[in-house]
Amino acid sequence: MTQDFVTLAESILAEGEIVSFRAKGFSMQPAIRDGDILYIKGVLPSSLKRGDILFCKDGSDRATVHRLIGIKKGRGGFIFTTKGDAMPWADGPVPEEKTLGKVIAVSRRGKKKDMEGLGVRLVNALRFHPALLALKRAFRHADKRD
Repeated sequence: MTQDFVTLAESILAEGEIVSFRAKGFSMQPAIRDGDILYIKGVLPSSLKRGDILFCKDGSDRATVHRLIGIKKGRGGFIFTTKGDAMPWADGPVPEEKTLGKVIAVSRRGKKKDMEGLGVRLVNALRFHPALLALKRAFRHADKRD
């Protein structure tokens, strides 16, 4: 994704419009696959929830699409933690001003899947609940000791 595209997308999202583009890469499999078409809308940082898939800029201002797994409220606003579903580690902190929008739909082979529906949000809320994430880490740690 070029810097020009990111700048244009940022402007379009700020006006309340939806941006779409083709996903590249494998870090979000199986939810998002290489070649899927993503539909992004701008959001208020305060409306984001664990499990949402963010379109944001990383520390070097490259755009990425990763899942929101942590939210902290700081003096300067929200700080988000994101992670690719297929990645073993989380990304660096994402301040709210680097958040451009969230994925609202994914189109694969002509079929469009709503990412804001109750079913998807419920599964994500459970899948990325802090207690369940801690439990997963504990089991992984226990497996490494055996």
